[in-house]
This record gives sequence, structure tokens and C-alpha cells, in this order.
Amino acid sequence: MNTPEFSFPISNVILLGAADSGNPFPTIWIDDYEYFPVTIDTNQRMYTYQPEGITDYFLINLNIAHGDTFTINGIFLADNSFGITYHSLGVNGASVASFLRCENFERELPLLNPDLVIFNLGINDASGPDFNPEEFKNQYLKLAELFTKTNPQCAFIFVTNNDSYKRIKKGKYTVNKNGTIVKKTMYDLASLTQGAVFDQFEIMGGLSSMEKWRVNKLAQYDRVHFTVAGYTLMGDLFFRAFMEAKTKCDNYNNNNY
Repeated sequence: MNTPEFSFPISNVILLGAADSGNPFPTIWIDDYEYFPVTIDTNQRMYTYQPEGITDYFLINLNIAHGDTFTINGIFLADNSFGITYHSLGVNGASVASFLRCENFERELPLLNPDLVIFNLGINDASGPDFNPEEFKNQYLKLAELFTKTNPQCAFIFVTNNDSYKRIKKGKYTVNKNGTIVKKTMYDLASLTQGAVFDQFEIMGGLSSMEKWRVNKLAQYDRVHFTVAGYTLMGDLFFRAFMEAKTKCDNYNNNNY
């Protein structure tokens, strides 16, 4: 059994879901102890538990009658202590519209109550032949609005699409010129939301640069996705840019306090 390098304290366990029929009363078990929900919000489809001690597992007992059903949408592990909490959300092939279609997204977003959202989304939107920049921007604004409803002070960082190619036939690719359009749109979105931009499109080298990354084993053969080395490099560059920007802001605030 591997010993984890870090431990993560948990204050609450929140079960997201609801019964399709019947009147269930789900509980969780840790070792020989059964924990009942301290709060039940059927409108928000949330059951909250407060387990004691430290554990690396728990069991869910739905307590439903024969023939009844219960749909689990997710499990949220909440921590009320101070510090930075990082969440990552994404699905391969998802577009901006994919998130807008999630009926539970707005309802469950207050669980995170984010202070900063980093948008790295849109390459699937811009890969199709019917890409509409104005519609793309408006959908992005709708998505950003969901976060500001939860936290009006939420800050945004918009990551431009990486340069990419489109497959036109077996073994043949052509550069996706929509990357340049998306870049401009991201700057427009940052201006409209008082956000910031991480311009990975230009960092890569601009239009057609993906081929150079592929030759240097930083991008995959599909000329859309990076390799592990490429993603690691881009992540390091983002972190460096983020910390440099934070240092400049801190110095400015200290000098103008």
C-alpha cells in the first residue's frame, strides 16, 4: 500500500444527487460508524455529512426501498480551513456550449465559490467549419456570468488556444487559422470582464508554430495536443507568468498603500 505524500483534511462530505422516486435517507459509513446527514436540501439535491477523524475511504448506504432509484451526480469533499483550494474541470471534446448545457452547473457552483477562474477552453469550438467568433464570445460571457453570480469579485484569466492544425485527409493537415481569431476574442473577453490573458498562442510562436513543437517532441502527431513534455513546459511557463504578475501587483499595492 502506497503512503500518500500529502494528506487533505475534510470538513464535510456533500453527496450530490436525488431520488427519482421514493423518500431515501442516505448515510455514510466509516469503519463501524454510520453518519447521518446534518443537513438535507432536496431543492439543491445535496446531503451534507460531518465525519470525525481522518479516513481515506467511506461507504454510501442509500437506504432506498426496493424498486426506488437514486441518481448520484457527484461527491464534494469540502475543507473549511484556510489556504488555496485548486479544482480542475474538463472533459475531452467539450466546448464552451457543453458547460452551458450542464443543468446542475449553476446550482452546484456555489460549493466552490471561486476567487479565480482560469479559462483554458475553446479549441474544440474553433476547429469546426462553422466557427462563429461572435457567438463564441457571447457563450464565453454567459459562462463567465455564472461565476460572477456566485462571486461578484471573481477574477478571470483567459488562456488563448494553442496553435493547431486540422486534418483534411489521411496524413494531410492544414493550419487552423481560427487560432488567430480566438486570440483576439480572448483579449476582448479580458477587456469586458477586467480579466487577464495568458497568450500561449504567441508564446508557442504564433500561426503554424505547432509543427515546430511536434518536430521537437513537444506536440503529438495530431498537431492539436501537446505531449507530456509540452504540457509540462506550458504549465511551467504559465506558473512563471502568474507569479511574475502577482509580484508586480504586490509591489504596486505596497508602494501605493
